[in-house]
This record gives sequence, structure tokens and C-alpha cells, in this order.
Amino acid sequence: MYDIWDPNTWDWGEGEFRIYLDDNARYWCVVDEIDYHWAIQWRWHVNAIHHTRNGTKLYARRRPRQADGRMASYYLHKEILRRTGVLPPSPLHTIADHRDGDEFNCRRANLRWATPRMNRLNLHGVMPYDLIEGMTSDKLELARSVEPAAEARAGGMRTGAPALGFSGSGDDGPAPDG
Repeated sequence: MYDIWDPNTWDWGEGEFRIYLDDNARYWCVVDEIDYHWAIQWRWHVNAIHHTRNGTKLYARRRPRQADGRMASYYLHKEILRRTGVLPPSPLHTIADHRDGDEFNCRRANLRWATPRMNRLNLHGVMPYDLIEGMTSDKLELARSVEPAAEARAGGMRTGAPALGFSGSGDDGPAPDG
């Protein structure tokens, strides 16, 4: 049924399912159809602004009250990634990252698990470690060795952005044993 006052009944075209985050339809997230019917069970809001060095980020969040009276926070993009059944590749991958950098694009194909460092590198949808997939092992080893060598020359001081996102300085957590 079409209702002129209900944006959820409007025809947005194929594959565009919107979760509205405010009463004026200024903010919305786009999700896949399979997640749309699940997500509309709750009222989602725009969360407090996250300030980054390159501007601000807004996310869809809901805050139900728990049995003990405290408020819990659930972020739409993280809940959708959990619904896919894809487990984080390591305990360090705790963040649901948007591949294209658009915090309102919550389609499954746009979400992936990331470490905090990987997420910081992906502020604009450009992830240096995406380049790794086509690298030979020689080039990959070279990329991993560039920054630690530069860091050693600088006396342990970090002098710039890591080459291809590898720091070798422990930013991504403890080094694996072996």
C-alpha cells in the first residue's frame, strides 16, 4: 500500500531499501532487502558525532535499556555484519568497516571486519591493503619492510604514513608467535 506520508512505502527503485534515522527524512541508511525487514523492527537514530581528522562521521544506532537499567548501544552496520555469519578473521578485527567510506551505506557487500588501524586508513573508502591481493610475495615483503627501515633511521620516531598500511611497530596488536 502506498502512503504519501510514509517514506518506507515510496518506490525508490530496485535494491534501495532505506532505514530512516530522523523524523524529517534528512538521514537514512541504505541496506539490502534481507536486512531491511529485520532492521525496521526498531527505531534507529543518528548517533553522536564522531570527529576525525578529516571531518565528522555519523552512524545509525539504537539504544535499548537493559534489564539492569543501563543503556546498550547497537550500531546498524555492525549488527548487519554479524547477521551475515562472517566471523572476524582474528581477535584484532573488532570494527565493522565500510569499504566505500560511506557510513550510511550498510549493504552487506560494503561491510567487512577491520582492525582499528585498518579502519583509520579507510576514512575515504581507499584502503591501501586492498592493493595487496595482486602482489607477488617479493613485493609484499618489500612493502612490509619499508616503514620499519625508515623508522629505524629516524631513531624510532614515526615520520609519516606507513607504506601500504604495514607499520611493523605493533599498531595492529601483538606480533604472532613463530
